[in-house]
Amino acid sequence: ADFCILTVLIEGGAVAKERVDRLMSNLQVRWEKAKVGHSNWRDQFVAALYVNGGDDDDDDEGPPGVLDYAMHIIAVPWKVLFAFCPPTDYCGGWLTFVVALIFIGFVTALIDDL
Repeated sequence: ADFCILTVLIEGGAVAKERVDRLMSNLQVRWEKAKVGHSNWRDQFVAALYVNGGDDDDDDEGPPGVLDYAMHIIAVPWKVLFAFCPPTDYCGGWLTFVVALIFIGFVTALIDDL
């Protein structure tokens, strides 16, 4: 009964380890930016759905009035539509720019047809 036993030891090079560490660091930074962007985008929708953006921090203004509610009801479809425009945290703001131009073109075409 002959047995052949082989032990293979794989050692990574210093250059490869440095490259992987740099890649992981870069990905972690981008992931953190994406998490901030997702949070900002969520906040846009929350602000669009609440009267006066839902800010309760402004104690000096008091509660929203009847005019505030009336304007909110009129504007909420537009607020929600434009909340789909991504925040500037994505693609260095270029995605926001392009989507905003598309939305402006859509609204212009809609108003032109009226």
